Amino acid sequence: MVIGLLAFGATLVAIGVGLWRLGTAGASPLPIAKRNVPKLAGTARPLAPTPVRIAQCVYLLGDMWPSVVYVVETSDGLAIIDAGLESAHDTLLAGMSTLGLDIGRLKMILLTHSHGDHALGAQRLRDETGAKIYIGREDAGPLRRGAPWEAIFSKFDMEREALHPTTVDGELADRQVLELGQARFTVVATPGHTPGSCCFLLEVEGQRALFAGDTIMTLSADTGTYATKLAPRYRGEVNRYLRSFEKLRRLPAPDLVLPGHPGYEPAPADPRLSAAQWNALLQRGVDELRLIRQRYARDGADFLDGGAKQILDELYYLGDFEGQAAYAVLSGGQALVFNGVRGQDAARRLAAAWQALGLAAPAISAVVLTSCEAENLTGLKSVVEGAGCRVVAPPEGLEAVARFCEGANVVSSEELSALGWEEVHSLPVAGAGGPQAAYHFCRGETVALVSGSVPIDADFDEFVKRSQQGPPTGWDARLLAESLSRLKSVMPDVWLSAVPWRGRNANLYDRDWTDTLTMNYHLLRHWQAAPGKRYGQ
Repeated sequence: MVIGLLAFGATLVAIGVGLWRLGTAGASPLPIAKRNVPKLAGTARPLAPTPVRIAQCVYLLGDMWPSVVYVVETSDGLAIIDAGLESAHDTLLAGMSTLGLDIGRLKMILLTHSHGDHALGAQRLRDETGAKIYIGREDAGPLRRGAPWEAIFSKFDMEREALHPTTVDGELADRQVLELGQARFTVVATPGHTPGSCCFLLEVEGQRALFAGDTIMTLSADTGTYATKLAPRYRGEVNRYLRSFEKLRRLPAPDLVLPGHPGYEPAPADPRLSAAQWNALLQRGVDELRLIRQRYARDGADFLDGGAKQILDELYYLGDFEGQAAYAVLSGGQALVFNGVRGQDAARRLAAAWQALGLAAPAISAVVLTSCEAENLTGLKSVVEGAGCRVVAPPEGLEAVARFCEGANVVSSEELSALGWEEVHSLPVAGAGGPQAAYHFCRGETVALVSGSVPIDADFDEFVKRSQQGPPTGWDARLLAESLSRLKSVMPDVWLSAVPWRGRNANLYDRDWTDTLTMNYHLLRHWQAAPGKRYGQ
């Protein structure tokens, strides 16, 4: 995660017949021709899931899933704020038609950030209308490349959407001014959700509307701060986000606040916020971000994103071994290595991990397996032969591991105490994915748990996807339920999964563990239910 300041700059761009301009950051506003333009306040309508005129020159194209698109109409053409997914192009055109707006008059496309549900539809609009595309400077690179995935789709799987490069005609800086006819847009750089996130402050006839993108995702409690809880490759950053909220708090309350994901339940959202409501909305975001920052300062942002790092005293994440995370706990110069034996070059990767941590490679007492599938053991023989160590495996998998790694000293996970590791306790896990075991131990007052593929580490969308895929071959509902019950008794502070979801943070807070197990229980019940039953019911 990088903390930095957006550079100020000036750009002069002509669009269409040159009736709008880009102003220099900090400069006096360019003159705006006076025209008959209805005021925004007083006539505003609630946001709705169908195309609607919010005010006489501001429109919402309705719910284009999963985000929305706004349109500003001026005498010199149209501006849209965000462009939705490319797959929503026909829906966008239909909404324009419903509202009586001519897509041929589109002059500029203002993107609040690079996430695909806001930006991927921009290129097709540009190709069809000649409108120019503008985005915050720090999001321009990923949008132009159409990569990496995390910069465009965040943590969400959008399997039916294709990544593609997008032309960027202008990179926007904080306080830059854009004019189209009588509409004046001021760029408010709000990095945090993404590095290049922007809000656009529209001023018309003395009235002000803020297009907030995902900096303020909704007008309720969700302000887009989820991005700061993701691994660095997803580009959210808590300190920058907090400064962005503090910047917004210094602004006078807008007459309209137009978020990137309005939400329509239990009733259409009303974009007219009083000063008190505006400040309360921002305060919720500030409070959440301060809490996240405090936790990171105290515990470290231990995202399991591939780079070796220390998690607790003598507890380390060794990195990603071909899709399986490896960990090590040290005591008296000896190490237990959990997993870390996937891939033919596993021994080399272990050596590289210790070097990256700045530590001399310890003597490996044992390789501890959370599961016994052959695909997870492809580097086992080389590691065992190089270290001369034992292999610890779930009891039901001992024979299979011994056959796979002929000549290795393979012992049951129940015998760890006999090996001098009395503080490491094993829990049998069964019911999905073959024989498994989880291991828990304390470092000071912190409880750490190392697990295999059970419980599943994922978000709600992934659980829905897995419910549609069906249970794994040979699964056993009773054994899986018993395993989840045993895991529930541990209540770890740090969870070290063999398959951390999207580089998830190792630290658990609030209801993280309970909520994860609850979703696993829901999935189990769904697999047991009749076909067609919705996940979570």
